[in-house]
Amino acid sequence: MEITEIIKSILPIVAILISVAAVLVSHKNVKKQIRVSKLEEMLEILNLLRNYYKPAYLYSNDLKTYEKYLNGKLTSSDWIILNNNLDDFLLNVKEETIQIKTARLYVLANSYLPKNELKFKVISVNQLYSDLFHTLFYKSLSQVKIKYDGDFPKPDKVLDILSEIEKQLIKEMKLGFHTITFEEYEVYFKNTFKKKF
Repeated sequence: MEITEIIKSILPIVAILISVAAVLVSHKNVKKQIRVSKLEEMLEILNLLRNYYKPAYLYSNDLKTYEKYLNGKLTSSDWIILNNNLDDFLLNVKEETIQIKTARLYVLANSYLPKNELKFKVISVNQLYSDLFHTLFYKSLSQVKIKYDGDFPKPDKVLDILSEIEKQLIKEMKLGFHTITFEEYEVYFKNTFKKKF
């Protein structure tokens, strides 16, 4: 057998091996891209929910203050004003939106995060939002009394937890970038960006 015949025999085998390797690498990259997009979706949902926490928390405290009016048998002008304001807030938020977002976040966390503290944090925050909005939509304080010892966590504590989760989700993406805090953004905006106007 001549060398050219040997080369002709080996080249197709090498080409097939290279093709198989390319398919395997491509498959791995596709899986990584899908996971990264799901982690980004989690960040997006958490960011949306972040904006609702403080007003929802304040309304839950108002409900506790006016608890005697929740059954509808008693009324006062302050309760009527608060109740109307709460209804306006909930009209803007929409129960269906909260239910869809919290359900989606639960599925994403369970499907795309390893079983570690981050998964438990995301699911716990998700449940906190579900309970908080259940309290507001149904004007029922049972969740807050049973699960949260009478008071939902303060907004600054929840925002700290959300910032931790954000950093951990970005780290989970393994892209090598770090988040900026709102305070860092504010400093940049005031000291650099605003000066360009």
